[in-house]
Amino acid sequence: MIKDDGVSDKPLENMPRGDKMALVRFDGTAITEKGNLVKHNWFKALEFNPAKYADIVMTPAEAQALQAAQYRMSTGASIGSIMICRGAQACPRAATCPLVAIQEEIDRKGEARNVLPINRNCPIEETIFRDTLIKLAQEFDLTDEDGNFTDQRLALELAEIEVLESRMNTILSVRYQDLTEEKIVSVMEDETGTRTQYVKDIADAFKVKEKLDFRKDKIRKDLVATRYDQRKLSAQETSKFTDASSIQTNLLKELRRLQTLTLQQREEQNRPTDD
Repeated sequence: MIKDDGVSDKPLENMPRGDKMALVRFDGTAITEKGNLVKHNWFKALEFNPAKYADIVMTPAEAQALQAAQYRMSTGASIGSIMICRGAQACPRAATCPLVAIQEEIDRKGEARNVLPINRNCPIEETIFRDTLIKLAQEFDLTDEDGNFTDQRLALELAEIEVLESRMNTILSVRYQDLTEEKIVSVMEDETGTRTQYVKDIADAFKVKEKLDFRKDKIRKDLVATRYDQRKLSAQETSKFTDASSIQTNLLKELRRLQTLTLQQREEQNRPTDD
């Protein structure tokens, strides 16, 4: 059936060759540039009643941005700790970032190209985050099943700490190589003018790193403790099963002994006696 606007009310399963999505709807359908109605599953992971948002349509680019935002939310708050690239002048990792070095070489050659992911997640920190999660999943045998929600969140927080600690290490190696910095302790004014007194103290970045290390150690202990409790519970269940099995075996043995004894007694009673 074709509606007045020229769009069929029965969506196509596959995109026609040479056609592209023009407007995307929350109900799992999209209108193509050629006026076809097609199905999509971009918002499959979003759990809501599509009828409430039937009037909302967006471009494919906007739909993809929403899908990406939904993915970030589904992975927890930890992924939000990854830096947004603001360029070499603002980045605390600029001195060690390979992309900044490549961009500087491009600029020296006078080429009109940019390799810095401005206004997007830092790929260096995204790699650290992802690699840490993979290693934690292997070490602690983590899965994406619903029953592992607590362990998943602990692993995500550990990955976040790894990102932040890496960032602090970069700052310390570039700005505070002796792990100290000068801090203002007083500002005084007299007839000669303003005098500022400084003192050398442990760098704040190093203090942040210490707090991150403490938090990381606690979370790892929590993960280990969780597995210890699980193994202990499993051992207790196994012990209960073993004890019940032993009791049943002993009861069967006793039953057989009684049956044998009863049979022997009957034989004795039925055995003919000599007059």
